[in-house]
Amino acid sequence: MNTVLIKYKTQVLNYLDENSYHIFSLNQLKTHFGDDFTSIFRALKSLINDGIILTLQNGLYCRPGFSDQNALAYYLAPKGSIAYWSALHFYGLTDQFPNTVFVQAPTLIRDKKIMGTQYKFIKVKPSKLIQIDIIGRGNSKFAITSIEKTMVDCFDEIDYSGGWEILIHALNVVKLNNQKLIEACDAINNISAIKRMGYLIEIMDKNNLKSFVNYALTRVNQRYSLLDPSGNDEGKYLSRWKLRLNVEVSEILSSSVNMY
Repeated sequence: MNTVLIKYKTQVLNYLDENSYHIFSLNQLKTHFGDDFTSIFRALKSLINDGIILTLQNGLYCRPGFSDQNALAYYLAPKGSIAYWSALHFYGLTDQFPNTVFVQAPTLIRDKKIMGTQYKFIKVKPSKLIQIDIIGRGNSKFAITSIEKTMVDCFDEIDYSGGWEILIHALNVVKLNNQKLIEACDAINNISAIKRMGYLIEIMDKNNLKSFVNYALTRVNQRYSLLDPSGNDEGKYLSRWKLRLNVEVSEILSSSVNMY
């Protein structure tokens, strides 16, 4: 093999090892190697052919065995955040493992399947991208919505939450901050979701969230919403919350406690 090529392949691997990079971009190599980049790029292609480096997508690479799905999502959507069902699972609010990584992002990104994992990107308005926490460091770093924002997002888009029962259980066991929950609701501004959360928190007797319940009551409008938006248009009407109770209260409380 060309000794010059071997030299540059070694330089690439040393650079990755010294910085503990398991995932990296072409731009990182350009920035680091500068004038030698043409030779470095040839070395990278050779390493890919050897199976020592894997291509994730155009301009994004990783070492074999890299399996941090949340960190990979951060590279795929640098302005995005782990959210919805994926965030519920990260916070230990569900034992049901999603087979898709859900990511909120301010721009349109096509869904992808990389190394057997499906990534779904949900575009939201930049004004809704609040309460984002950065977890980890280096190659293990990723962004994720706060617990409060996660719960509100899931009620806003129940289809991405894993389903009604998972969401009800999560709401029953989670510890939430009133102000952060209110702030998240104001950002999302989904009246039906706010009414559902207010009613459910009230019947679950989460006394530490009385401020949120009072806030939610101020957001109640005159239009009735189904309690379970995926259910049938049936059940009694609850004027206090302007909700149609298409799910029995006893059933709600039972599923939230005994789900697992």
